Amino acid sequence: MARLLKAELTKTQRKTLEWIKEYVSAHHGAAPTYSDICKAFGIVLGSAQDRMHVLERKGYLRRSRKPRSIELLKEKVYKPGLIPVMGTIAAGKPIDAFEDRRNGFNVDKDMVGGGKAFALLVKGDSMVEDGILDGDYVIIREQSTAETGETIVALIGNEATLKKYYREGRRIRLEPANSSMKPIYVDAHSEEFRIQGILVGLMRVL
Repeated sequence: MARLLKAELTKTQRKTLEWIKEYVSAHHGAAPTYSDICKAFGIVLGSAQDRMHVLERKGYLRRSRKPRSIELLKEKVYKPGLIPVMGTIAAGKPIDAFEDRRNGFNVDKDMVGGGKAFALLVKGDSMVEDGILDGDYVIIREQSTAETGETIVALIGNEATLKKYYREGRRIRLEPANSSMKPIYVDAHSEEFRIQGILVGLMRVL
């Protein structure tokens, strides 16, 4: 039996959303300022803006033009849909992309935002600190761009890897969620580098 463990939000995004909900409840509907978010999480203004933008883009809140006003949106109704398992992805060193094609999983269509999606079997332990274990299946929404801090499927030449994405000027840092491992750096303009999709969910077969 497969169990869905992870919704569309990353752990950091989910933590931010829950904090915003608590803040709004405690302050009689008033939304936090960017300064409040920076102080609560020890981050800079740009990171706070990125977090709010991602939460809005993924449909968890809606910002208003009025100061300190947001609308927290309800969780969506589950709409099952079959997505294919395309093969294996490395949570460690890059490996040949999308090897052993298998069957598929029924997941919530809204999780992937109406776009195409696929699943990949995880090999390795470079993402364990985000709760992604060897033998899990990651649910990936196909897209060629990503927000800073999102977990992506990156193609480097003909090899694929699962890592957190950070743009740093002319280079890209692919960061593992494992403090014992080092990041991978690639040229941001290299034709050898492509984003295949972003992580939107996780399945674990029990």
